[in-house]
Amino acid sequence: MRLKILAIDWSISLKLEYLIWSTAALIPLVVAGPQWLTGTLVNLCLFAAAPRLSTKQQVLLSIIPSLSALAHGLLFGPFTLFLAYFLPFIWLGNWLLMRIFLFCQNSPFFLKILLPAALKASLLFTVANFYFQLHLVPKLFLTSMGLMQLATASAGGLIYILANAFLKNRKES
Repeated sequence: MRLKILAIDWSISLKLEYLIWSTAALIPLVVAGPQWLTGTLVNLCLFAAAPRLSTKQQVLLSIIPSLSALAHGLLFGPFTLFLAYFLPFIWLGNWLLMRIFLFCQNSPFFLKILLPAALKASLLFTVANFYFQLHLVPKLFLTSMGLMQLATASAGGLIYILANAFLKNRKES
């Protein structure tokens, strides 16, 4: 029996960046689930994309998921309009998550995940608390932009690290 090998010419197929951007845009549109699920998948995408994209491409990736979530109105139901107040800070938080993750690449396992997740969550919680004190957003946003952000970013990073280790072990076997 002869073994046939299928070779894919990547110059013809979709570029990796477009695949990443499409995935980031589709997650909030397709995953009709709670914030913990959607957030974890988006953060997984951010962690996975960080080493593969340039700084300019990371900026674009930072923006795409929240615009999809806003357009779809999925995550916060009737509160989705309030999400518009957070957009610049979500973008900054996503970008910081990717940049800090790259900066911590040679750090211990827990630091390279928890530090970017904690900084993103801290930024978003601070903004949510400020908006809440000004009576611009309901109390719901203190949790969704605080602990929930920390949990989903940490979970996305953990899944990325574990999947990467698994794939690396399979390749070496």
